[in-house]
Amino acid sequence: MTRTGRLARVWRATALRPRRLSLVVLALVATVAATTARAAPRLGGHGADLSETSVSGVSSGGYMAVQFHVAHSRLVKGAGVLAGGPYYCAQGSVWTATYNCLAPGPWTPVPDPARLRARTLPGRACGCSAARRTRR
Repeated sequence: MTRTGRLARVWRATALRPRRLSLVVLALVATVAATTARAAPRLGGHGADLSETSVSGVSSGGYMAVQFHVAHSRLVKGAGVLAGGPYYCAQGSVWTATYNCLAPGPWTPVPDPARLRARTLPGRACGCSAARRTRR
């Protein structure tokens, strides 16, 4: 028997028959239809002082805390970052993010802090990052 013949035989033996397939689809539709979507109740306010907002993160959360701190610098009083990296470290490159920011070495150093600082400082006047300011 040829390879194609064996594949066709296996396909016929394991394929869903049209009637069985329609039953599966019907069961799936019935399950979805029986499930009703409900909105969660609205959360109440806690009276937090937004001028005292800070953000913190560890590892990848540290990277996110830095991004949030730079993007919302008018609102955020400070950032506590442990095992995170500087703002704009990856500079839009997956290679730089993987090899320079996450696992720096002698051939893949962390990007120059002066360049990263220069990229961040122009946004301070408007309270947003330079990348965000240029998108307006």
